[in-house]
Amino acid sequence: MGYETWIGLRYLVSTRDARRPSIITIISMVAVAVGVASLIVVLAVHGGFEGDLRNKILATKAHVLVTGESYAPIDDPTAALNLLDEQRHVLGAAPFIESELLITSRTNYTGVVLRGIDPERVGRTSDLPSSIRDGQFDWLMDPAAAQRAAPRRLGDPGIDEMLRRLDALEEALEDLNGSGSALADGSARGALVERPFAREAADGAGRSADDVTAAVEGSAPLRSGAMPALAAPGATAEDVQAMQRSAMPGLALPGTSAQELQQRQARERQGLPPLSEPDENPAMNPRPVPSCELPGMILGTEMMEVLHVSVGDVVELVSPDGPIGPTGPTPTVRRFRVVAAFYTGLYEFDSHMAYITLEEARRFLMMGESEVTGIEVRVDNPDHVDTIRPALEAALSGAQLAGLALRDWKQLNASLFSALMLEKLVIGLLVMIIVLVASFAIVCVLIMVVIQKGAEIAILRTIGTSQWGIVSIFVVQGTAIGVLGTAVGATIGLGLVWFAQTNGIPLDPEVYYIDQVPLEIHTGDVVAILAGAVASSMLATLYPSVQAARLTPAAGLRYE
Repeated sequence: MGYETWIGLRYLVSTRDARRPSIITIISMVAVAVGVASLIVVLAVHGGFEGDLRNKILATKAHVLVTGESYAPIDDPTAALNLLDEQRHVLGAAPFIESELLITSRTNYTGVVLRGIDPERVGRTSDLPSSIRDGQFDWLMDPAAAQRAAPRRLGDPGIDEMLRRLDALEEALEDLNGSGSALADGSARGALVERPFAREAADGAGRSADDVTAAVEGSAPLRSGAMPALAAPGATAEDVQAMQRSAMPGLALPGTSAQELQQRQARERQGLPPLSEPDENPAMNPRPVPSCELPGMILGTEMMEVLHVSVGDVVELVSPDGPIGPTGPTPTVRRFRVVAAFYTGLYEFDSHMAYITLEEARRFLMMGESEVTGIEVRVDNPDHVDTIRPALEAALSGAQLAGLALRDWKQLNASLFSALMLEKLVIGLLVMIIVLVASFAIVCVLIMVVIQKGAEIAILRTIGTSQWGIVSIFVVQGTAIGVLGTAVGATIGLGLVWFAQTNGIPLDPEVYYIDQVPLEIHTGDVVAILAGAVASSMLATLYPSVQAARLTPAAGLRYE
């Protein structure tokens, strides 16, 4: 280290007191430190939001998506699934069916992205089972459990309407008794409140079977035992059907014949399960489905708020692509029971996604027996998915599974993450202006030092110091200001980020959909900030240094 370096460092301190830095040096260092700290904090916040969004997308969507060419459906995914499960870096693969439809409730409707899933495999490719907030994921295969667990709402208008119909039916039965019909006494509940009839009434009114049963049991005339059984000896089937149609149509299924009604009642008295009924759209349901067991559906928390439903309630799916009628395609409507609510933390998913089983999705969308929209694949390292995907493509091609296209999550979300990268670049450039202002401060400081030290520069030139030596003096001074300011700024910025990560900065989840500010430090960002700050400080020294080197001894000593 030559004497030029020592002279450059000496110019950092005060002329009168060599133990403390000069005020202009402190101001320049503070400007650089503020710029560096601001850049670190801003990029940490941006990186936190970007990482939070990325993690939520990867937790819900596939790392690699396998579909037919041009997103065509896959006729039989079994061979591809077995092959993908055996591949390196693959954690799991699962088939799915996806379609955009309309979903309605008793009070509202909204668009929905319907997704048919395999309950046994979906946990390998997404975090859906662990994101359930209300209900249970297993209820997707047992919707009756959600129906039984739903809270009873005895003050509900639907329940009040059913009680009114029960009163009317009881009056009709009393009229039959008075007219001489031989109706044997039965229990207070009778066949009316047995589970099958309660379910049919519930499905007709969009309520749970337990609500109907609780309402019937809570009815004063029924508690008193005044209501006989519907299928009592001596009552003709026509009498029973007439009472059902006039007094309580919710209990009488449309098109039910007298023989079918008698068979159902006889099975109830014997404790046998009800016969399977075809779904409301036979063309869409070649396989019989019990009328009392609606298929299950999992909805996002935001969608449930829009539809004003809760676990156990009934919703309807509407598809415009139904059977061909005289006027064209007829919309298909089918009812589902909400069995669980999921929360991913991403509003677009929670407000638009709905999950049902693969079998129900095929039935509703009129797809083939084994047909699926695609296959989702989860890998062990999503960041290296661009190198894993070619290996999976080669494996599928080698197994003669042609006609399949693979797309990784970076390709599927390229527009989103490109926009985020552009936003990060723009924000970085805007905040970098603070560092550039600090660089101008360094220029001003060095120009003042050159003016103040003109005589000393002339003496150094007189004793033989070269122009490059003069330049190195001021380069050392400006670089020292930049390095010290950058070090202080990095310490402050990283400290602020650490403090925020440790204690958290709360946010209103109703507005921002997260409860605190996410922060994430990327080593590459920090290195780029530090290198940029030091480089700008060094560049700021060039002009004052060259001006000092051009100063001749005569010009420097002219006024001495």
